[in-house]
This record gives sequence, structure tokens and C-alpha cells, in this order.
Amino acid sequence: MDLILIIALLAVIGYMAIYFRGRYYLRDGFQNIQPAVYDSTAVLPGLKPEATYAETPIYKLEDYDTTEYGVVFENEGSRVAGKREISDAMVRYPMSWTSRPPSDQLFQDRREAFVNLAQADALEKPVNTDEFNSISGTKEQPPDTEAMEEEERKILQMYQPEETKDLMYYNIKDATNLVKRLYEKRGLVADVQPSKQGTNVFEIVEVTEKDPVIVYEDDVQVQRETLRGENAIQVPQVVNDLAAGLDPYFEPRSRTRMDRHDYSRWTPGLERSFAPTYNTREWY
Repeated sequence: MDLILIIALLAVIGYMAIYFRGRYYLRDGFQNIQPAVYDSTAVLPGLKPEATYAETPIYKLEDYDTTEYGVVFENEGSRVAGKREISDAMVRYPMSWTSRPPSDQLFQDRREAFVNLAQADALEKPVNTDEFNSISGTKEQPPDTEAMEEEERKILQMYQPEETKDLMYYNIKDATNLVKRLYEKRGLVADVQPSKQGTNVFEIVEVTEKDPVIVYEDDVQVQRETLRGENAIQVPQVVNDLAAGLDPYFEPRSRTRMDRHDYSRWTPGLERSFAPTYNTREWY
């Protein structure tokens, strides 16, 4: 009998030692057979972001107070984003690596890949400098007259008449070809004609651009008025003295606008822009 009592006492002492050393007393009353909940938005409604649209029917104008009006006033009314606005914005994208702290491994890996990709693109693709040509100053530089004279000197040295049979006389074709080659370097076209001063004398009577840009005076005037904003005013039609005192918009007897802008009439679809004052179903 004493042996059974001693064994039972040792068992109780061992159970108490395991119970307290393992801190099983902290688990009493907290056992739950339901699975763990990882979506905190269902447990804590305060963490759920407010919807940007109406979740209840809108029957009158006051129903907008807790939907669009409230969202615009709270989120778009302040120019400076505080800690609360920044926290709410980061909660909306919990899986984005940009919202993680800089010490996070995922943030460091994604940031390194992003920076390396940007550097690789910069090395592979050459820098486009076409947008800086307007301020490069090349258009303001004077023409290189020395280079032009050197080109003309080379052309004159290489000149060999082809149509001339006698050295005392020249043909119009040879002179035309020579002048054409000289003026092509400048982007001009010269009209060579025999001179009235005598035989064997040719002169240039006209010089035109090789690819002229035709600009009409009327188009330039309209463009200038558009740039200055002077063509924004539309001159109304002339009315007689009897109709001068009538309102062309709200006077039903006026026919100056052919009923195209009769604002006193009912406009279809205009009521869709405004919510009713009182409860109205299917007002839209």
C-alpha cells in the first residue's frame, strides 16, 4: 500500500514539474480547433481600406456624403501626406517589395535587379541627342566660306569643255554644266542665258533655291493669329434694330440661332448629371 502511494506521489510530482517547466499553464483556455486566419482584414475591419465607390444604393443627394464626397475630402483635400496617409497607401499593396524596409532581403534583391537593369539599358541603347539639336548652336554658326571656296576651286580645276571644238569659242552647254556644279554645292539653281553684251558672253539672270519651301501669305497670317490667340472670338451675325433688345438664348421669339441653342427647352440626358433631392428609385 505504501509502495502504491509512493509511486502515485512521484507521478504527481513529475507531472507538476513537467507542467510548470514546460509552461503548459499558458496554453489552458486558448486551445482552438479552428484553422489560423492569415487575412487580417476580416478580423480587423479598421485595416480594410475604404472603397472609392458607393456600396449602397443612392436615392438622393445626401447619400453621397459617405461615399465619393467623403473619399475626395479625406484623401484629396490635403496637399501634405501625413503618416496616416502614407501608412494607408502602403497597406493597400502588402505584397509590393517597395513597401518593405531597406533591411529586408527581398527589397535588396529587387532593388539591385532594378538598378542593374537600368544600367544595362543605358549601356546598350545610345543616348538620343536629337532633342538637344535646337539648342546646340549649329544653326547660328556662320557658313564656312573657306570650305566653299576650296570646293569651287577644285571644280574649276577639273573643268574640261566637251562641246567646244575651238578654244576661241565656248558652248552654252559647257557654261551651264559648270555653273550648275558650282551652285549645287550651295543648294541653289542658276539660270544661265546668253548675254546681250556680245557673243561668247553668258550671264546668270536668276538664282533660286533647289528645294524651295512655299509659304503662302494667308496661311502665315492665320498661323500668327492662332499663336496670338486673336482668332478665338467669333463675330456674331448682324441683327436688325427690332431684334437687338431680345435675348438670343432665352427669348422664344428669336430665331437668330435656328433653335440650336434654345436653353429654355428640355435637354435629354441632362438630369443624369444630378442626384435627386428626395428618395427616388431608378432616377438615373
